Amino acid sequence: MEKEIEETGGEREREGEGRERETETRRERRGEAQGRSRREGEGERRRETREETGRRRPVRWYDGTCPRPPKGILTTSREDEGRTTHTSIRRRNAILAAVCPSEASSSPFATLDEVMRLALLGFSALLAQCAALSMSVSPLQGSTIRVVAATPAPQRSSTPSMDLGMVKYFAAVPALYGLMSVNEYCTHRWYQHAEFNKEVWMQNIACFILRKKELKIRGGGHVEHHAETYDDMTLKKDTRWSRSPAAKSLDSDPYRGTAFTWQTTGLMTFQMLWSTIPVFKLLGFGLPGTFAFLLPGMLLHALIWNMLHPPMHGLPNVPLSVGAPSNWLAGLRNTPYFRYIYENHQGHHVLGGKCNYNVCCPGTDHLLGTYVPTAVWEPQMRPVPPFSAAERWGPAVEPIGVPQAPIDEKRAVVA
Repeated sequence: MEKEIEETGGEREREGEGRERETETRRERRGEAQGRSRREGEGERRRETREETGRRRPVRWYDGTCPRPPKGILTTSREDEGRTTHTSIRRRNAILAAVCPSEASSSPFATLDEVMRLALLGFSALLAQCAALSMSVSPLQGSTIRVVAATPAPQRSSTPSMDLGMVKYFAAVPALYGLMSVNEYCTHRWYQHAEFNKEVWMQNIACFILRKKELKIRGGGHVEHHAETYDDMTLKKDTRWSRSPAAKSLDSDPYRGTAFTWQTTGLMTFQMLWSTIPVFKLLGFGLPGTFAFLLPGMLLHALIWNMLHPPMHGLPNVPLSVGAPSNWLAGLRNTPYFRYIYENHQGHHVLGGKCNYNVCCPGTDHLLGTYVPTAVWEPQMRPVPPFSAAERWGPAVEPIGVPQAPIDEKRAVVA
């Protein structure tokens, strides 16, 4: 009896386990079917979304009736595919209806990013239309609006220039005078008196540019000219002096380095170009206008120089064949201007060429502190031999009232 009960209980247990396995199997099959259906549904929805939003091609938001958008603004965003909502669709359709009615019903799916891009498109299209029209509306007159075409704005010059009108013509003369004074000072001091050789920084710059270890200049015979000059401005011509190397170096020039020949005038004009052209360009002058002031100014400078310098050292007047003629301005030799430049240059010789470097264009000496007035240098004039006791090249041509050097009656000069 007990054996039968045990067999019956074992069968029941086996039947229960079989039912449980069947139930689990059915659950697994049902879950797999649901997962498969869910995946198929999601795939179908993705395919529908791709077809509706046009994943494989850019979306066109225009049909020819609206302005064409800028390149690259309205294209499909792959990151936002499948994430559209009814709210974004309504916003997009509302904006389309306001900006481009013909597109209001097309492309039913749009993302929020595309809506913002569409708004930017509408704004850019509005700006483009305003810029293209360039119109201005006159004030209302009754119920009529009159549209007037805007006047084109004047085009600006590609190279702006300073136009000073008549002011530049009045400024040109003092500007040219200042440039000539600076050029005259620099040439006289650092070249003719060879003070360039004493300025270390000038030599360093020149040697660097010219690729030389050492550079010395002689001054073109101007130092020898100073050695030949008495304090009364006459030039030595005695035998002892005439045999010296300094005197022999000046014998090749009949004006002994005192005249402005045409060659010297051309050289100074070339020196002036590098400063005159930029300055006159700032004043509004072109090359023709610049030369219209520069060339007459250089000629006037040469005329004043030759009227002053050779005759004051007892040398003959300069003819037209050599340089600017001395006699053209000879009538100015008794004017206050001629007396001033004569005394200024006389002080330059009395003090050994260490001051008063300007000759015809005073000014730079005053700026650089090298001007010495007559009252300072006149007491330092050295006595000179009488004109009859020492041979000279000629008497100095001087205005009335200039300082006179003392006469040394006891001084003997070997003839």
